[in-house]
Amino acid sequence: AQVSCQPRWAGRDKPLFGSMQIEGRKSLVLGAGRSGVSSARFLAERGAVVALHDKRAVEEWSEAARSLKETHGVG
Repeated sequence: AQVSCQPRWAGRDKPLFGSMQIEGRKSLVLGAGRSGVSSARFLAERGAVVALHDKRAVEEWSEAARSLKETHGVG
């Protein structure tokens, strides 16, 4: 899966970046809060190999964060 990166390009004819290949890439998401869970899900749904890490013990993570392993293969 490819994700298009469209930053502000201030009147240029072309964006500064093209699309980025995510499938098969290794990704580390730091923080198992709402943003981290959303980021991990986003990457996993596009074929990335995702590891989610937080300073809190796994037992203290939200159900959404803990369920990513079963639903999306997040480690």
